[in-house]
Order: sequence, then structure tokens, then C-alpha cells
Amino acid sequence: MKNKFILLSVLCALPFVCFGGTLGLGDYKGLALKNNGDLKQASYQQEAASQTAKYAFTKYFPQVSALGAAVSTDFIKGTSREISTLPNLFGLPSMVNDSHGYVLSAIMATQPVFAGGRIFNSNRLAKTGKDVAEQQYKMERNKVILEAETKYRTLLVLKQKKETLIAYSAMIDALYKQVAQAKERGVVTRTDLLRVELKQAEIKSAMSALDRASVLARKDFNIYAGLPADDQSEVADENEEVTKPAYDLDDLSYRLTLRPEYKLLQDNLKAAKLQREIKTGENLPALSVGAAVERLDFHETGNTYQNSLGFAAVSVPISDWWGGAHNIKETSLKQSSAQEKLDQDSKYLMLDMEKKYKDFQQAYDRVEVARLGAQEAEANESELQDGYKNGTEKLSDFLEAAALKQQSKDKLLEETSSYFNARTAFELAISVI
Repeated sequence: MKNKFILLSVLCALPFVCFGGTLGLGDYKGLALKNNGDLKQASYQQEAASQTAKYAFTKYFPQVSALGAAVSTDFIKGTSREISTLPNLFGLPSMVNDSHGYVLSAIMATQPVFAGGRIFNSNRLAKTGKDVAEQQYKMERNKVILEAETKYRTLLVLKQKKETLIAYSAMIDALYKQVAQAKERGVVTRTDLLRVELKQAEIKSAMSALDRASVLARKDFNIYAGLPADDQSEVADENEEVTKPAYDLDDLSYRLTLRPEYKLLQDNLKAAKLQREIKTGENLPALSVGAAVERLDFHETGNTYQNSLGFAAVSVPISDWWGGAHNIKETSLKQSSAQEKLDQDSKYLMLDMEKKYKDFQQAYDRVEVARLGAQEAEANESELQDGYKNGTEKLSDFLEAAALKQQSKDKLLEETSSYFNARTAFELAISVI
């Protein structure tokens, strides 16, 4: 019983296991990286490319083939035995018409010696394909990390907005009681009471809109990370401070070489070069050596004959010479195209990093503006509240100030979320995550 209690305590200590647990940003990203369908597909492609590279390496080894055959020389009854003599096979003794059947078995090994570089370059191409799959996986991983943070912070902002709206609603409800009592005493008019009721209705409508948005965001949140559809784990508050971006843009040239997008462009160019070399090799002679052993067992006589041979073979692709030059030209043009794409897209990748840094800086500036706006709105609301209590300010002005304070808080939450999303996007772009 004690062991069961300990096990239950451990399970409940894990986030997202127990209903109503708390899920941090790092935990959610880990779940998304583990369960996201697109990333799983990229992982399968990466493993498939690895198997292709291993398969290509086997082409360096001798190719071994075996043959087995059972033959009858008198299959059709009544056939004249004079016509059943078979030709000489593999240099073995000729068939005699006394034999009605025999078993032929042979094994042969062929080792390529020179194939115009096709085997070597095919292995390099397969290795490049493996590298391509790896870069595509990294690109998909970066996408999942950014998307997971965006979804997490979307749900977090909705949660925090609801918390501030609840506090705002409590303040308006308390104000309604005060205004209702003042109206009974004849101190305020019915219009003042209706103004407060209108605010209550607006808050109720805003609360319903937040709840509907939260339901949709929660479904999206759960699906993306592979959580159960009914999981209601609470997103943990992120208390990390907003700091001013400080990055040396002179370092971007080095960071460019670390980006999976850039490495993918390089791999595409490398693959185009190798394909051209393979096409060139297909128009060169190929040399291979090999050995074979064969054995013949006669059913009728019980005799056995065995022979072995060694050989060297040269193949010259004469029939393909007509189109070979065009194939080589085609692959050369594709290589030039890959080089052009690398040169052009490299500049755009540099521009992308610069833009993401500018977005990061602007997001910080917007947070500072929103922070000052929230401070100003809070001070203004406090002053008008004191003035309303002292009878020097109108209720309508106080209500407007209170609404502006609520809006400024929501604005600060949104801008703070955008700041962290922009920071993550920039850090992924410069490959520091």
C-alpha cells in the first residue's frame, strides 16, 4: 500500500500527467519535439537517407550470385533420345542421351575495379542525401520550437487577460453597489447607475469572448504537442525579464554558415556536382574481375563434374554515347543553377537574420511603450478614482480611466508575448538554440 502511494505521488508530481497539473514552457516544447507529426516524418526521412547511404556503401563489396537448376532431358514421353543431347555448359562435359536428368549449381562473385567513379560518387551522393535529410530535420525542429512557443504564449496571454479581467470585474461590481446606494440616497442619477451596468455588460461579453478563444487555443495547444484532447494542464507564468537586445551584427556572416537552410543549399550544390560526375562516369569504360564455380550432378549415372573459372570483363557504353554528351550538359546546367541559388539565397538568409533582429528590437521598444502606457493609465485611474470619491470628478471619467487601465494591461501582456516570440525567432535564425 505504501509503495502504491509513493508511485501515485511521483506520477502526480509530473506535469501534464495529473489532471489540472502545471505545464512549463520548456516542458511543452519537449512534448512538441517528441510528438509533433511533421517532425516525426522528418525523422523517418532522415533514417531512410541513412539506410540509403549504407546501401550505397555495399556497392564496394563483391557482388555474389548463385544459380541452381534441375533439368530433365526426356520430359516429354516418347521423345527420341537422339535429339536430347544438350550443348556444352560452362566447359563441362557434353550431355549424353543416356541421362534423363541432372542438377546444375553455380556460384559467381564479381568485383568492380573501375566504373568511371560511379560507385565512389554514388556513395558521396548518398552521404550528401543523408546530410540533406539532417538539415531538413533541423529546419523542421526549429519550426516546431517557434510554433510551440507561440501557442504556449497565446494560451498564457489569454489566461493572464482573464485574471486581470476578473480583477477589473470585481472592482466594477463593488463600484456598482456604491453607486446603487448613492442613487437610493439621491446623490447620483439613474444615468450613473446605467453607466456602471453597461460596464458590467461589457465585461461579461469580454469574458465570454476570452473563454471561447481559450477553448480553441487549448485544442490547438493539445493537438500540436500530442496531449490528450481533454487535458487541461495549466500553463505556468513566465517571469523572465524583458531585456534590451544587444547583438553584434558583424557576427552574422559566421552565423550564416551555421544555418540549416544555408547548409541545405550547399548540399544541393554538392549533389548537383556529384550527379554531373556520375553522368560523366557512365560514358567511360567499366572494368570488373570475378570468379565462378559450377557443379553438375547426373541423376542416372551418379557422376559429378565440377569446374571453376576466373575472368576479367570490360564494358564500353557504345550505344549511349549519342545521348551521353547531352546528359552531361544537362547536369552541368543543373549544377550552375544550384550555384546561382546558393549565391542568391545566401543574401536573403543574411537579410532574414537582419530583419529578425530588427523585429526583436522593435518588439522591445513596443514593450517599453506599453509599459509606460500601463503606468500612465494606472496613475490616471487612481487620480480619477480619488477625485470621484471626493466629488471632484465625474463617474463617467472614472469609468473611462478604469477601462483604459484594463486595456493598457492587456496591451502590455500582448507586447511582452510578442517580444519573447521575436527573440526566439531571432535566436533560431542565428542557430543559438
